[in-house]
Amino acid sequence: MAGLLKQLLSIVRGTQRAQSTTREQHRNRQQRHLRLELLEGRQLMAANITGVVYNDLTENGIVDTADPKLAGVTIALFRDGGNATFDNGGGDDISAGTTTSATTTGAYSFSVSTAGTYFVVQSTTAAGLLQRASQRVQTVVVSAGDLAGVVGQSIDSFNTTTQLVSATFPGATPASSALAAPEALGGERDIFVDATAGSIQVNANPGSNPGLLVFDVGGLANGSRIVTYDGVDGNAATLNNTGLGGVDLTSAGVADAFRFILGGETGTTLTIRVFSGANSSTRTVNIPVTAGAAPTNTLDIAFNLFTTNAGTGADFTNVGAVQIEVAGP
Repeated sequence: MAGLLKQLLSIVRGTQRAQSTTREQHRNRQQRHLRLELLEGRQLMAANITGVVYNDLTENGIVDTADPKLAGVTIALFRDGGNATFDNGGGDDISAGTTTSATTTGAYSFSVSTAGTYFVVQSTTAAGLLQRASQRVQTVVVSAGDLAGVVGQSIDSFNTTTQLVSATFPGATPASSALAAPEALGGERDIFVDATAGSIQVNANPGSNPGLLVFDVGGLANGSRIVTYDGVDGNAATLNNTGLGGVDLTSAGVADAFRFILGGETGTTLTIRVFSGANSSTRTVNIPVTAGAAPTNTLDIAFNLFTTNAGTGADFTNVGAVQIEVAGP
């Protein structure tokens, strides 16, 4: 049997959007901030190179249902320097990053913003398997058209409806708000905050940071901070896992990832959950550390990197609810 590398090119759809905000000259050191803009399927100058590492039991060169997916395999990406030949990571090739294949799915993903020829290289071999030399390197050509993308589905632009939810422990906790928001998927944005220590808040489209969702955490504070999109139900404390009525997040096959523009402090994580009725999938990632927690980093979370949370997992073409939660720092 041979451990084979299968790769494909899929375009991340997002929106390139200029932001201009005035930063506070004196930041309150007792407050920890996370600021983000949540996008999905909108036009941005970037593309994803994604794929799966697997054991080809049928020796047919494609990923079959019965083929075991391989986790923890190191994958490297190089951009060709001009001679159209992979030079073993040397010569004129330009390193574009490394990653490892995901547990259960064997999936991996790279985001690129420069057109050109790329080499996807399997750097390590799974234990007990052999790697065919002809399958170690795969070539992907990313065009300017691939980078441009197309318009898809927006989740929330945070640019119209102002919404503030605060909680303090002990005292005013938990707190929630279900507010009509025409810019949000499903027409309503639900925010739930429950403090377990100190004071925390979630603020959408605040006057000082229009078009953003801001998570503020006081010194030594902690608790739950959850934003939910589950249709118009007037309830931010209870999830309606069919409330969106089966929306297609793939925009009929042209989108394959969530895109966040965000920043935070060390030790902050973002969890996104997708529900298709009783079936759901989840993905937790570390939020990129940025100066002043400013939303200057683009983070793509590919659909194929989600893991099953309940039932058979979410169907991204038939989504009933989307939920994001921030934890830490």
